[in-house]
Amino acid sequence: MERRRLLVTLEILAAFVVSALFVWSCRRVDVDANDRMGQVSAIAAVEWRFVIVALVVFVGLAIAARGPRFELASRFACAAIAGLASATVAGGVVIMLHRTRFGLGAVGGDAGILIDWAEQAKAGKGMGSSVYPPLQIYLLAAMSKLSGIRCAYLLQLFQVVGVAAMGPAGYAAWRLVLKSKAALAISVISVLPMIECYRQYPLLVLVITIPVLVKFLQVLRDAAELNLGQTLRYAALFGVSLGLLFLLYSGWYQWSGPGFIVAAALVFPWRTGWRQGAILCGVSALLFGLLAYNYVTGVVTGTGVKDDYMYFDATIEPMFVAMWRGGLPGAVTLWPPIGELGGVGLFTLVLAAGLAIAVAYGRKHEIVIGVGCILAGSWLFRLWHAHRMWKTKLVQLWPRTTAELLYLLVVLATVGVYFSIERARKRAPEDSFLRTPGGFLGLVVALVVLIGSASSATIDKYMPRDIEADYGHLSWVALHHPPVEANQLTIGSDAKASSSLETPLWSEGGAIDHKLWRGYSSKLGIKEDHTEWMVLDMKQYRKFSRVRWWPAMDGSPIQLTIEVWEGDHFTPDITIDDFPQRYTWPQQINLSRLWESDKIRIRATKLRPLADGDFVLRVAEIELYE
Repeated sequence: MERRRLLVTLEILAAFVVSALFVWSCRRVDVDANDRMGQVSAIAAVEWRFVIVALVVFVGLAIAARGPRFELASRFACAAIAGLASATVAGGVVIMLHRTRFGLGAVGGDAGILIDWAEQAKAGKGMGSSVYPPLQIYLLAAMSKLSGIRCAYLLQLFQVVGVAAMGPAGYAAWRLVLKSKAALAISVISVLPMIECYRQYPLLVLVITIPVLVKFLQVLRDAAELNLGQTLRYAALFGVSLGLLFLLYSGWYQWSGPGFIVAAALVFPWRTGWRQGAILCGVSALLFGLLAYNYVTGVVTGTGVKDDYMYFDATIEPMFVAMWRGGLPGAVTLWPPIGELGGVGLFTLVLAAGLAIAVAYGRKHEIVIGVGCILAGSWLFRLWHAHRMWKTKLVQLWPRTTAELLYLLVVLATVGVYFSIERARKRAPEDSFLRTPGGFLGLVVALVVLIGSASSATIDKYMPRDIEADYGHLSWVALHHPPVEANQLTIGSDAKASSSLETPLWSEGGAIDHKLWRGYSSKLGIKEDHTEWMVLDMKQYRKFSRVRWWPAMDGSPIQLTIEVWEGDHFTPDITIDDFPQRYTWPQQINLSRLWESDKIRIRATKLRPLADGDFVLRVAEIELYE
C-alpha cells in the first residue's frame, strides 16, 4: 500500500514537472506575435517541442513493452502526456506575450478588476468585493508581496500557471478514482475544451472538483469498511480540499450542489454503515463550512450581483452546450451551427451515444451516479433561470453552466467508451491488442494527435487581433498597452465636471483614480441631448500628445472635442464626430502635436443615451501620455 501511494505521488509530480519544463522551454522563442508570420511560427515552435517530447515518450514505451517494466513505464507516460495536454497552450501564451510584461487583457476588463482587488488586498484594505471568491485575489496579492512585482505584471505568470496546471491537476484528480490509463483518457479528452487562458481558475476548479466529488461518493458508499480514524481523515481531506476549491471559485457548487446531494443519498450506506457515513458527511460539511463561512456570509449580507448583462453566450438557444465559446466568440456567422439531425450536429450525437453507453454499462458506478445527477441538476437549474429571464430581466448566470454541462457530458461519453473497452477486454483473448501493450501505444498516438490539434487551435484563438469581440484582442491589448509606470501624468490631478453623479461607483475623481471598475458619470435624469464637459487640472505643466480613453460599459459620447489650456483660454485641438462605444477596450486619441500645459478639457457635444433614455457622459478612466 505504501509503495502504491508513493508511485501515485511520483506520477502526479511527474505530470506537473513535465508541464513546467515544457512551458519554461517556450520562453526561448522570440517572435513578433503581432505579425501573422510570427503567430504561425509561434504555434509551430510549440507543436515542434510537443512532438519531440511525445516521440521520446512513445519510443520509451515501445522499448519498455519488450520487458517486465511496461506497466510502470506506462504510468509515468500517462503522467507526461497529461502534463503536456495543457502545457502546450500555456507555452503558446508565453510566446505570444514574450514582448510584454502584461497578462492577457492587460489592466482592462476582468483583468483590471482582479489586479485592483489584489492591490487592495496586498495593502491590507480587503479585496473590494464581498461576492467574488477571495482565494484568487489573495493568491495574486501574496505572489506580488513576496516578489515585489506589481500585480499588473504578475498576472501574466498567474495566468500561465493556471493554464499549465489544467492537465496535471485534471489527471491527478481523476487518478483518485481510476487507474492511470483510464484517468489519462478521461482527463485529457474532457480538459481540452475547458482550457481558457483568460479566466482560467474557474475552469481549473471545475476540472478538479467533479472527480473529487466522485471520490467522495466512492468513500461514502464503502463507509461501513472504515474505522473511526479513517473516516475522520477522509472527512478532513474532503472538507478542506472542497472548501479551498470553493474559495477559489464557487459558481460550480451552486449548480452542482443539488445533484450531488441526490447522488450522495443514493449511495449512502443506510443499512450497514450509516454511522460512518453520517460522520463522513457531517465532519466534511463542518470543515467546509468553517472555511467558507466568512465568504458565504459576505455574499448573503452583501449588496449582491444584478446579473443583467446579455453577453454572447446568453443569447443562444439554452439546450445547446456542445461547443462552448465563452463570452468573446470572435467572428461568428451562424451560432449554433445547424446540424444534420433536427438541427443537432455529429458531436452532440457522439455525446448522446456515449452517455447512453455509460448509463447502460455503468449506471451503478459512482462516476455515472455522481456525474449524471450533477448533470441533471445543473441542466434543470439552467432551464429554470433561462425560462424566467423575460420576466425578471436577469440572466442569473445560467450561461455559465454551458462549460459545466459540456465537461460533464464529455466525461460521461468518455466513461462510456472506457466501460465498453473494459467489457470487451475481459472477453478478449490474451493476444488481443486490448490485453497487450499495443492497445496503450495506440491510445498514446491518438491522444498526441488530439492534443496537438486542439492546442494549436486554442493558441491561435488567442493570437493578437484588433477585433474587440474576439479572444485575440486580449493579447493585442497586452502587447499594445503602455507600462503602468508611464501613466504618471494624472497622478495628483483634480477633475471638475459640468455635472457629476456621486456614488460609490461614480464620481468626478473616478475618471483619474487608476481604477477601471470605478469611473465618472454626469448626472442622470436628462432625457434630451446636451453638452457635458470635464477639466483635468494636473497642477503643473506636463508634456502630452495622447489621450487614452477607457470607456465605461455605456455612456461614451458620440461627439467630443479635446481642448488644451494655453494660459488664459482653452484651445480646441481635435474633434471626433463618431466616437465609438467600445465597452471594455481603450480608445487612443492622438492630439495634433506635443503639448505642454497643466489643464485639458474634454467637451462632449453629442451624448449617447442609456437604455432608459437618459443622456449622460461616462468614462472609466482617462490617461495622458507623451
